[in-house]
Order: sequence, then C-alpha cells, then structure tokens
Amino acid sequence: MALKGLLERLRPRGSAGGAGVGGLERHFFPVLGCLLACLFLTLQFRMNPAGGDAVLYSGLADNLLQGRGYVDNVRHDEIIPPIGHPLVLAAVRRAGWPTGNLGFLLIFLSIALVFHLGLAATRAWWAGLALAGLFVLGCHRHFNVDGAEASILFFNTLLVWSLARALSSRKPAWYAFSGTAALAAILIRPSLLIALLILSLWAAARIFSGKPFPGRAGLWFYAPLLGGLAAAAGLSQSRYGDLRYLSGTYGSIPVYCAFNGHIDLRQPYHSELWSGLPPDRLEAARRPMVKTTDWRARERALKAEIRDFVRRHPRRALSGVVWRLKTYTFWNTEDRYLFFFWLSVLSLAALWLAPLPGAGQARLAATLFFALGMWIVFMKLFFVYTDNRYTIDMMPYFIMPPAMLAGALSARLRRARPPDDAGQG
Repeated sequence: MALKGLLERLRPRGSAGGAGVGGLERHFFPVLGCLLACLFLTLQFRMNPAGGDAVLYSGLADNLLQGRGYVDNVRHDEIIPPIGHPLVLAAVRRAGWPTGNLGFLLIFLSIALVFHLGLAATRAWWAGLALAGLFVLGCHRHFNVDGAEASILFFNTLLVWSLARALSSRKPAWYAFSGTAALAAILIRPSLLIALLILSLWAAARIFSGKPFPGRAGLWFYAPLLGGLAAAAGLSQSRYGDLRYLSGTYGSIPVYCAFNGHIDLRQPYHSELWSGLPPDRLEAARRPMVKTTDWRARERALKAEIRDFVRRHPRRALSGVVWRLKTYTFWNTEDRYLFFFWLSVLSLAALWLAPLPGAGQARLAATLFFALGMWIVFMKLFFVYTDNRYTIDMMPYFIMPPAMLAGALSARLRRARPPDDAGQG
C-alpha cells in the first residue's frame, strides 16, 4: 500500500479518467520501470570497506575542507593523487552529505546515462536497458568506499554522454558542458589529457579552415577544459611550486614498477613481488621509491632508473609493454571484459563495413570514442597495473560503438517499414 501511494504521488497530475493523456503521462511508467531496472543493475556492484588509497583520498578531502591545503598528513610518504576525487569528496561533505554511499549514487547515474544513450540512439526502451546491462556486464564491480573508481566511472560516462549530445545537437551549451565533464575526468585521472589536447589542435584546424565539423560551436568545448586546466596548473604552481593538482606527486612510481630489472614484467603486478627478492636486491630495488629529502628527489631518481633500464634492456622493456597490451586486448583474466572489448571492436567494424545508408555521423562518433578508449589503453601500457579495476575508465568509450551500431540498425529498420506501420511499436 505504501508503494502504491508513492506511485500515485509520483504520477503526473491530470491523469484521472484517462482523458488528455500527454507525453509525460504516457511515458511515466516506462521511465519508472527503467529507473528501477537501473537501480537493480546498480545493486550488482559491491562496496568494500575503504582501503589504503581510499583512506588517503578521504584524508586529503578533509585537508581541503579544513584549509590545511593539498598536502599529505595521512601516510606521510607524499604519494598524492591528482586533486579531482578528493575535491569531489570535499564538495559532497561541504554540502553536509555523507560520502559512504556516494559510490552507489555515481554508479547509478552512470548506468542511467548509458541507458539514455541507448534510448536516444534507438528510440527503444528495451535497447537502452540492453545497453545498460551490457555496460554493467563488462565493468569490474568491486569498488571501495571513498575510492576513486566510482568517480572515474561517472565522470568518464558523463563526458561520453554529454559529448555525444554536443556532437548531435551542435549547440554551444552542450559543448561547454562536455568540456567541463572532460576537465573533471582529467582532474581525477589524467589519462586523456594529452589526447584531448591533440584533439583540440585538430578541431581548431578544422574550425578555422571553415570545415562543417565540429563547427565554431566546438570551441565551447575547449573554453572550460583549457581554462580549467590552466587555472588548476596556475594555482598548484603558485601554492606548491609543482603541478600536483593535475598530475599528483607519484607518477614515476608505477612507471618504475613497469620498467625495472628486478622483477618479472610479464605477469600481473602486486607488491609482494618485491618481497621475493634476496635482501640485497630488495634494498637496491626499493631504494629509488623511498622518499629521501622530498618527493621531487624521488621522482628524479626514479626517472633516472627508468631511462637506464630502457637503454640497457630495451627488449625486456618492450616485452613488458607487449604483455600489458595483450592483457588489455587478448589475454585478460576477466572474460567479461574481453567480451565487452571485442564486441566494441566488431561493432565498429560492422559500422564501417555494413551497408548502412545515413550512418556517416554514427561511424565518426563511434570511431572517435573508440579511439579515446584505445588511447587510455595506450597510456596504461606504460604503467604497471593491469587489475580489472583499471579497465573502468575505458568502459564508457567502448560502449559507444555498440550504441551507434544499434542506432544505425534501428534507423534502417524504421526506413524499411511500410508507411502504415511507421511510428508504431
């Protein structure tokens, strides 16, 4: 009875007697059902207790709230991530909301955005839900309370969703919104920073040469993105003399773990690999990772070790890169991720090879988003981590080729319908 009363309160007014049924009334229960389905998909994720990184994020957020600055007084090792996720936690706490369930909210919003992508592409409720279910199937679903995974998933999904809207509408407001989403995604994990800067040069060249795509409205994408990056870099440089807001203070540690002569580079990385070394080799291997005077000295020592290893052992360095590439494309231990990745590849191939009249924009959009996802894969080749939770940020980009293929097939089926059946179903 309580549920019935809630639904009655949620129903739009003016529905009594069935007269004057409008668009909102007609779609009320389908929308409600789809939201409940998205909620069910959200419950497939699991939130583990906060781990070491999540505790660090939480402590950094508290520092921002209490005016202590973006400094490490949690672990005291000056291993600080980019400012994005701690800033999200700080903003939520500033609003007076607890962050314990923030992850579930961000996951739900991500799934809802993917559902809307499928709905907008195909105009079919079931297709939107199928795309959302496929998205969840490919995602690693074990997150940590206060961890960055949910923020990474949401803001990359928000970028894909808003940029797709901008490309279809060509409206400056949507470009500006997607540029803001890109800024947030980069501040959380800067994998796309170089790619979007390269893309900005390409877009600027097309805009000023009078090309119709993306048009002058596309400049609005770069206004918040480049302006925000410049502001973050300037503030970080003025306050701390470095770029910790953008890149953190530990970038060379995972690169060193991927390019060193002490451990086998062709296997999944975990910290226990170092413990298996003899004591003398263990000390030599860990020495560059230990902070001496400050983190800048540690970074210089690590970069020197990386350059020396690549120069002395180029084949071993390359073998590690190739192994990580295979892990993200052929030999991943998570079959669901491989299914999702190859579905994206085959969907993109079908878009380009199948006779789909009028699918030119869908082909370009799918190629753009797939290329952004592959750029993230390329960046991961130079870092040591290959756990399934590190595939989270590629998922929103790899969902776009299936979405665009579904949209192109749906459009072709609509054109093939007899005139009497158009608009039904």
